[in-house]
Amino acid sequence: MMRKKGKVKLIQLMMLGFLALLGGGCVTVASQEPDYFVLGNPTANSRNETDLLEGKSFFFRQTEIPSYLDGTRIVTRTATNQLSYAEFNRWSESLDLGITRALADHLAASLGTLNYSYYPNRTRPDNLYELSIAVQRFERTDDNAVVFEGSWRFFDEREQKIILPLQATAAVDGTDHLAMVKAMGVVLQEISDRISEQIEKYLQEKPPVDTP
Repeated sequence: MMRKKGKVKLIQLMMLGFLALLGGGCVTVASQEPDYFVLGNPTANSRNETDLLEGKSFFFRQTEIPSYLDGTRIVTRTATNQLSYAEFNRWSESLDLGITRALADHLAASLGTLNYSYYPNRTRPDNLYELSIAVQRFERTDDNAVVFEGSWRFFDEREQKIILPLQATAAVDGTDHLAMVKAMGVVLQEISDRISEQIEKYLQEKPPVDTP
């Protein structure tokens, strides 16, 4: 009789232990993996057949961005002084690197050159021109548009020749983050086209270099 009671008590203890494990949160649910996005515009114009730099190279410096945009979390401006950071939607690289890469690639295509590099890579040994971008804001707004504000500079043999403001917007065709990323790519393409036009104008007006 005592042996039977002992077995019953053991079973009861085992059941209590099992219930305690369930109540203690030991049954885990698979965590959600974040979605990663990359900046760029795959529908951008094809490469210019004419090398407007005539064989010379350019280097795109590191993009300056405000600290609230720094990192890989995607930002949405929900009000004038309010931001929202996506939990499961992230950049595949920090935003400053993505902007630098996308603009450098777009610009190289517009200028018809393959002779270029961009941060964090090194300049080419024979590099002549440099560019830099300072971003003040670049995010989705509560009215479903992407807004860019900033400025850019152009250097010829390390001497600043151009400094101009930059502003651009694009409508977001959808509510998800992929639609937002596509709109950001459109904005960067527009910015690149403006920069390319200014550089082409500068090169046309630049006096020829005297050769001995």
